Amino acid sequence: MNIEDIYYHALNHKTFTRFYAKIKKIMKADEVGIYGISNTATCNHVCNYVSKLTGIPMRDIRNKDKSRRLMEARYIVCYLLRKHHKLNYKEIGNYMNRSHVSIIYIIKQAENMLKFNKEFRECYKDIMIKDNN
Repeated sequence: MNIEDIYYHALNHKTFTRFYAKIKKIMKADEVGIYGISNTATCNHVCNYVSKLTGIPMRDIRNKDKSRRLMEARYIVCYLLRKHHKLNYKEIGNYMNRSHVSIIYIIKQAENMLKFNKEFRECYKDIMIKDNN
């Protein structure tokens, strides 16, 4: 039984809890949430996308380095996850290896930079344009 079959049965028969154990066997435990696949896949996708466009490796975006270039990429990833993918602060924090308070600060910084930093705003717009294409 593959993952599509599990979702088909879960959605059509409304007995998701019975199939939850099978999903756990197929996928890693950290990728399974209350409703099946958690937001880890979304986080990986967004981080990988920003990584490709900025040329910064994903591991560097998620580490604690405070160089300006890395921080700006980190700000964009967190901002996208919060504003466009509607993840909560704790989920983003778990993915980025930070506390939820740090994520709140990062998102406020990203909002300020979008308002006042032309280079950051242009980088963000480029990412959004390329994402829509």
